[in-house]
Formats: sequence, structure tokens, C-alpha cells
Amino acid sequence: MKTFLCKNCEYKQHQCFICGVLEPSDGPTAKVFLCNNATCGYFYHPKCVARKLHPNNKIEALEKENKIIGGSSFTCPIHWCFHCKGLEDRSQEQLQFAVCRRCPKSYHRKCLPREIPFEDSNEDIVTRAWDLSKRILIYCLDHEIDSDIETPVRNHIKFPGIPKIVKPADYLKRKNKVLINKRKRDFDESFLEQSSNKAAKVPVKVRVQEDEHARKFAVKSSSEQFVDKPEKKKPKVKDTSASSSRPANEQEKYLATSPSSTMGNLPQSSFPRVDSETEKRVIALVEKEGSSLTLKDISSRCLVPSTHVYAGRQTDKIVATGKLERSVQAVGAALKALGNGGNVNEAKAVCEPQVLKQLTKWHTRLRVYISPFIYGSRYSSFGRHFTKVDKLVEIVDKLHWYVEPGDTIVDFCCGANDFSRLMKEKLDEVDKKCHFKNYDLIQPQNSFCFERRDWMTVQPDELPGGRQLIMGLNPPFGVKAALANKFIDKALSFKPKLVILIVPKETKRLDQKKTPYDLVWEDSNCLAGKSFYLPGSLDVNDKIVQGWNASAPPLYLWSRSDWTKKH
Repeated sequence: MKTFLCKNCEYKQHQCFICGVLEPSDGPTAKVFLCNNATCGYFYHPKCVARKLHPNNKIEALEKENKIIGGSSFTCPIHWCFHCKGLEDRSQEQLQFAVCRRCPKSYHRKCLPREIPFEDSNEDIVTRAWDLSKRILIYCLDHEIDSDIETPVRNHIKFPGIPKIVKPADYLKRKNKVLINKRKRDFDESFLEQSSNKAAKVPVKVRVQEDEHARKFAVKSSSEQFVDKPEKKKPKVKDTSASSSRPANEQEKYLATSPSSTMGNLPQSSFPRVDSETEKRVIALVEKEGSSLTLKDISSRCLVPSTHVYAGRQTDKIVATGKLERSVQAVGAALKALGNGGNVNEAKAVCEPQVLKQLTKWHTRLRVYISPFIYGSRYSSFGRHFTKVDKLVEIVDKLHWYVEPGDTIVDFCCGANDFSRLMKEKLDEVDKKCHFKNYDLIQPQNSFCFERRDWMTVQPDELPGGRQLIMGLNPPFGVKAALANKFIDKALSFKPKLVILIVPKETKRLDQKKTPYDLVWEDSNCLAGKSFYLPGSLDVNDKIVQGWNASAPPLYLWSRSDWTKKH
């Protein structure tokens, strides 16, 4: 997944969350610094945040400012209740935080002032609070609410490298003020003459009647231009001189009933005209492209390897590197605070209990992924368990009796590629010459007859006929054997005469398939105990991590029905 950086992180410039000034945030020239809470993300000037942390003590505020400038970390005041100075506890509803969107001020639900009302509290009071899941977003009383947009004025966000953009709301306000002072505006309104080939232009004076109507009309989607509506005949203007000589009040009354009179409520430049021919072309283009775009086209561009998915979903969620680093840094800062004599609440303000729980989940998910970086560049299984070599030797001893010269043995998820190597050695001993094909997404150390490829992309014409095929062995299991079933179904599409499998018990049996296979034998004890290992993963004693089976997967040998008698 490509890393996305916002303009602030790209230019390494961030706003102080108190004064709003955009300043450098990295390196020796940094003037704003990041709060050390793992989930915060706000930057502050040392002076601004020190005053907020110690509002009643200038000496302590100055000391804190100097410490931050000197490299000391800090926790911003948004992580304490402004009223009672307590921490947030998301497990208790009354101790969940109501967080201001514009400044570092938070309240517990129970401490929230009555002057900060919710959306449905009273229609006559300006809404300042919105209840979300386990958190409330508010605009505290330090921020004046704009009656037009029902939030504080939206001019607070600044991005480096981007020129200042005039906000639509600001534009409307300035335009409305001009209209209020002027009250009337002169512009040309064109009417099409239906009975002749020439268009007659009629100059008229139009007054914008209501500022509120102008504001509502401006925020309508411009896509309304392209909606296919029944055409209405426009009134013909027979006497242009008479029309232009009418008093202004009569012209306004006349235009109010005409189809184009609504256009008089805004300047022409804010609502471009689209003739009927252009409208038809745009609609035809949309219909043409829309009909040719299918879900299959989109899905084909979003393919992921078969071993990475189960039931159409990714088995592993993406762990953002930035979040992981921030969480680890927060744990370090919390431990340092405790080591310097700080109390538990100070540590919790830096590293919340939820952060520790998330780190535990990430550790479990990344245990196999990160082991090659910790212990060296060894083979990584990407979360799969490989069968130990001594167990593979037992399986080879059981299987080689059923193999005939000229057969092709296919390992559709070969892992370390030991099975085919051992099988060849055994068959060479009994003078049986066979062929081998081994597939996987990761290059193993042993490249014997290996092709780096997703098993799901292999086509029937790439392998011999089913009467010469023996397939297996250990597919990735997936959740509730979803991946194992997927790999087996793909193997059965080649109609092999024998299928040998190591799969969990919840895997759908081959005698229950649409084209059933017969069970030759089943061994439930062969893979008991420590039968699998995690390649590339070492313990503290530099030994490969082995997995003990709580419930051993059986070893099956299945035969195609027309070969069962022989087998």
C-alpha cells in the first residue's frame, strides 16, 4: 500500500492547536512540537501549551516552556477534563470525553456545561455538541458560532505550499453584503425566439429579492444542471421596447413568473448555462461509460494472492507504521514518567490502556512478519505453518507405494519445498521416474521444480491429464478452513487420480463434493504433537519456533472413484 502524506507532513510544517500559526515541526528549526500521547497528533508552541498547562502560575509555565524547548516531552491539556482535571475512561459512559474541535479543551460527559447544548436539545439554542460512539464532539464556549454555517468560521486550517483559498461561505457573505447595499443589479437576460432563427436579447433590471434564498440556491449541487427534465416552452417576447420601458417593479413582477426568473437571484457567472445539445451529449456520455463499467472490471484490478484472503476478505489488516511507532514511543514516555517519580495518572495520560491492548494485538499479528528483521534474513512463512521434515519422511513412506512411473506429483503450496525433494529421493530408490511441479508465492531455499506462482492462476492445459496427477499436500488453512477448501476445489478441477492432504477436521470432506472422491485411508495420529514450525522465527535460544497441536489435523489420502479399486 502506497504511503500517503498530507501536505503538513510532506513539508514538515504544522499548526499550533492553540494559536493556529503554521510553523516548522521537525529538525533544529522546529518551533511547534507534538504531544506525546499515542493517539493525539496535535502540535503546539512551547509557550502556548505551557500557559495552558499552568494557567495560574507563570513561573511553572516558564519552566515547562524551557523544558519543551530543551527536548522534554509533554502531554497537552486535551487529555484531562477541563472541569475536574480527571482522565477519560471510555468503559464508563459518564467519564467519556467531550472534545472541542478547535482547541485543547475536553470535558467528561458529567462535567459538560449546560451552555453547550446537543443537536436535539432545543431549536432556539445554537447546537454545540454532537454525540458519537463513546465520544462527544463539541465547540466550546471560546468559539463563536456562525449562524449561517452553524459552526465557527471555517478559516482555521492552513496547509503549506497551498495558496489561500476563498471559502464558499466567505464568498457568499461578501456577495450578500454587496447585494444588501445595492439591492438591485443590472445584467442581461437572454430569451430565445422560438419562431425565428435569430435570438433577441432583452436588457432588463432584476432585483435579488432575498439574501437567504440566494445562499440556499448557491449550495445546491451543480449536477442539477444535467438532470433530464421535461422542456417547457418559453414565452415569446414580442415587444422588446415596451418591455424595456416598463417600470422596475413591473419587470420584477413579470420575471417572477417566467421560467428563467430564478436565474435572476444570482450573478450569471455563478451558474453557467448549458444548452440542450450539450446536456444531451453529457448524459449520453455518462450512460455509455456507466454501461461499460462492471464489477468484474473493478475486481480484476484489485486481485490479492489467494493465500492472503479467506471468504473474500483479507486475513490481516494493515498495521500503519506511524501508529505503531507512536504507540511504542508513548509506552517509552509513560515508563520514563513513572521512573522519574510520576504518578499512574500521568502515565495513563501519555499511554492509555487501549494503546497497550492494541500493541498486544499488533504483536500477535506481526510476530512472524518481523522475526526475519530481528533474527536475520531467513525464510519467512508469512504466517503459515510448515510441516517438519521428519513428518514429511513418514508421509513419503506411506505415499510412494501408490505412485507409478511417469506420474506428475504437484505440491500446490510447497512452502520450504521439502516434500517433493524427499519424494524424489524415495522414488529414485525404488526406480520410479516421475515429474514434479511445485507452486508457492514465496521463493524457497530449495528451488527443485519450483515455480513462483499463485496456485489459483494455474490452468488445466499446463499440467498432464488427471490419470497421471497426484496432488497435495499442506494448503494454508484459513479461518474455519476457508482457504483449505479453496485450494482443494482448485485441485479437484484438474481431476487428479490421488489427493493427499493435511487439513483441519472442519474442512469439507472430498466424499461430499459435487464429484465425490473415495477415502483410501485416514491417519489422525501422524501429525500429533510438534509436527509444524514457523520458518524464520526463532526463540530466545536461537531455535526455530515449533507449534504444538491442540487438535492435530488428520492426514488423508483420497482416490478418484474410477481408480479406487486399484488403490
